[in-house]
Amino acid sequence: MSSLSVLIDSLALVTYKVDRLGTESCFYIWVRDGNGVKDNWNKKYSIGPILGLYVAMGIRRNGELLLLWVNERHMVSYKLDTQNIKEYHNVVDDPAVIPFRVLSYAENLVSVKRQCLAS
Repeated sequence: MSSLSVLIDSLALVTYKVDRLGTESCFYIWVRDGNGVKDNWNKKYSIGPILGLYVAMGIRRNGELLLLWVNERHMVSYKLDTQNIKEYHNVVDDPAVIPFRVLSYAENLVSVKRQCLAS
C-alpha cells in the first residue's frame, strides 16, 4: 500500500506493509530527487516494525507522518526528525471506516495547458 505526499518541497511516496497477522506495520518514505526526467527515488526513512495495525494518512508540512492506528481507533503523529510519537485518542468511532485523508499540495509556477481536440 502507498500514498503520495510532499516532504520538504519534494514529492514523497509513503509505502507501508502489515504482517500477515495484522500485528505489525512498517513504513518507508521515498523522496524523489532532482528536477529532470530521470529523477531517482531514494529511501529517506524506514520506520518500524511498529506493533499494531496502522494506515499511513500522509505527511504534514512540519515533518510529521500521520498514522491511523486502526486497532485502537487513534491517530498517531510520528515526527520524522526526532522520532517522537504523539497519540490522538478516539478519532474514529467505527474502525472499519476511515473518514478522512491528509491532502498535500505544493505551489509551483508550472503551466498546465489544456489542449482541445478538433472534431
